[in-house]
Amino acid sequence: MATPNQLNSTGSTFVKWPEYLAGNSPSNAEKYEKNFIMFYFVDQGDLTTDFAQTLKYTVALPVPKDPLKSTYSAGYNTGDVGAGTRAALEAAGLAGQGNDVGSKTSSLMDKVKNAVAGSKGSDAGDTAKNATNNLATLGNLAPGGGAVQGVIQRMTKTVKNPYTFMIYTGPEFRSFSASWLMIPDNAEESKAIQDICRVFKLGILPGMADVGGEAFKGVWKIPYLVIPEIFVYTRDGNESKHQGTVKASGSSSYKPVQRFKTCVLKSVDVDYAGTGAMMPTFYEDGMPSAVSLTISFQETVKLTQADIFKGY
Repeated sequence: MATPNQLNSTGSTFVKWPEYLAGNSPSNAEKYEKNFIMFYFVDQGDLTTDFAQTLKYTVALPVPKDPLKSTYSAGYNTGDVGAGTRAALEAAGLAGQGNDVGSKTSSLMDKVKNAVAGSKGSDAGDTAKNATNNLATLGNLAPGGGAVQGVIQRMTKTVKNPYTFMIYTGPEFRSFSASWLMIPDNAEESKAIQDICRVFKLGILPGMADVGGEAFKGVWKIPYLVIPEIFVYTRDGNESKHQGTVKASGSSSYKPVQRFKTCVLKSVDVDYAGTGAMMPTFYEDGMPSAVSLTISFQETVKLTQADIFKGY
């Protein structure tokens, strides 16, 4: 996968919120957002473009806390040695013991007989007789059978070894989420917020394939790939370096943390009553006074040990 700087960005759209994100610092320094996350939306191309990847949209937003957290997971399945091997292991475990298991079971049945021998009344006697007969029947079953194993487990408080083990299936894909409550300060920021929401909607929905004529009519074109990149401001004594537009990857003024592989969007949630108020409010031009945006995205490549030394 090409990096954003290597992609064809002709005709691409850049949008950011807030207005003073990483540049054009106003007199109110508190509004000067220095740390930001970039989302590059990449069209993978099709047969007509020889699958050339093109940068379509770039979105810059303040860094939320959730994407700074990583979960590294491993996949495992449970396996067993199989019935034949298990039987051989059990036979090996019983070798040299003779009828020890059977004799212990018989001894336990004798204890049951003695325990119920003093019971009074016909009902009690019948119960004891039935219990003894059932145990005797189980004792005549072949060792290792499910019924006799249940009796042995109950009476000896032991459990048969299932001979199971774990099978490694590989690493899991990393997943991330992020949320923003976007409150515009002016009409330009209201428009930028709407544009940002529109880009994320475009990023999760498919397009219509325009290859193959009528044969491919109604065929979906897979959504954009998304490359997130976080930039953290570092003080180096030269504040002027951070004036102007958002800088691309590789700038000495910003250091990447929490690197991401190429991702796909899994969900996009837009709430135009962003503050959660009972009565949503709007400006005179109809724009909402606050918009809540929540996204989830997942990497398309699984990590290995080598990636850790590259900052992932």
